[in-house]
Amino acid sequence: MRGLANRTLAGLAVLLLLGAGCAIRPRPVAERLTAEMAIRSLYARSSGIRDFKGSAAVTVSSSEGGAQNFNISLRFRAPDSYRILVKGFAGMPAAMITMRADSLMAYFPQDNSYVTSGSGEKAIKALAPGMNLDLSQLSSWLTGLIPEHEMNEYKRELTRDGDRAVLSLAKDPWEHRFVLEGEALDPVEESFLFGGKLSWWRTARGFRSYEDGVRFPRVIEMYRDDASAVFDFSRIEVNSGLSEDDLSFTVPANAEQLSFPGFD
Repeated sequence: MRGLANRTLAGLAVLLLLGAGCAIRPRPVAERLTAEMAIRSLYARSSGIRDFKGSAAVTVSSSEGGAQNFNISLRFRAPDSYRILVKGFAGMPAAMITMRADSLMAYFPQDNSYVTSGSGEKAIKALAPGMNLDLSQLSSWLTGLIPEHEMNEYKRELTRDGDRAVLSLAKDPWEHRFVLEGEALDPVEESFLFGGKLSWWRTARGFRSYEDGVRFPRVIEMYRDDASAVFDFSRIEVNSGLSEDDLSFTVPANAEQLSFPGFD
């Protein structure tokens, strides 16, 4: 695979780990909060979302490659349509990705090449193994929350940490933890443990409410092994009336089709 396409696809794995957020000086969570109430609150974050769009300035750092800066533009339309534009140096487009549960296409304009997959879910697993992402749930895409149809397989427990609540969802060998804050139960911290060892975690800040009461963070910080990523969101719009045409993209007829492991 050509160099730019290869680097961009590798970076896409980081983009798939968006999510979580926090409020400033929040009130304590409700005293009678239960695990079931917390779970319903997390899923309700995607309830009523017909479409979403926003931009983010992204900084990715690692011990091997130093820091890289780029921008993304994310669009979503229910039930499972996504379009992600990745911009590199001087705002030049580096990749255009369109995705549904049953398909994924990534086009690289500088190489005039592209890759496809017959399953968006399968492609995500190839790029970010261990992630449970349900394309039909925006909350799952942005927070990594376990798909609703799989929730019954997980043990759940709610504990207190001062004014915060900690929700644990466990299915051996995985454990997924959320730290919830304030009356809105914003998930201010999130972590995945594998075999009792921390696999990755993230924090965020600057939650605010948008159309129909939907809450999103402004800044997200994600850490995994010796790498980190910071997402600084802007121009967020919820339920603005996006159409399927707003999420579509046609690959040029003369573009070269490439292959990528796990995409078949």
